[in-house]
Amino acid sequence: MNKLFGLALEALDFTVWAILCRGRMGAPEGGPRTHQDVFRLRADPRQWRARA
Repeated sequence: MNKLFGLALEALDFTVWAILCRGRMGAPEGGPRTHQDVFRLRADPRQWRARA
């Protein structure tokens, strides 16, 4: 789903960077960054973040 969302954003002429995140599942500290959750988008001169 995230890959498809990223491709759709690129098709709309956004510059897209995938940002990795970590799931905590109740742990007091985060583990390795294993989940792609957020995209950083650029459409000059502004930047946004988007979630699928």
